[in-house]
Amino acid sequence: MPVARPESSDSRTRVIAHVDMDCFYVQVEQRKQPELRGLPTAVVQYNEWKGGALIAVSYEARKLGVSR
Repeated sequence: MPVARPESSDSRTRVIAHVDMDCFYVQVEQRKQPELRGLPTAVVQYNEWKGGALIAVSYEARKLGVSR
């Protein structure tokens, strides 16, 4: 992936970076609960007035057709 460099050499130039970590919340849970590693796993964010929504799905779960 190419990196955009500021045209100015001014050290005060603001740089904004966006880092997308695939399955991040699943990986966090698998680190906290090692027994989940290698198993189909999904993480739900629950909101009392909206219900729940999947926010992360492991590759194992994706192979079984689970998607966000």
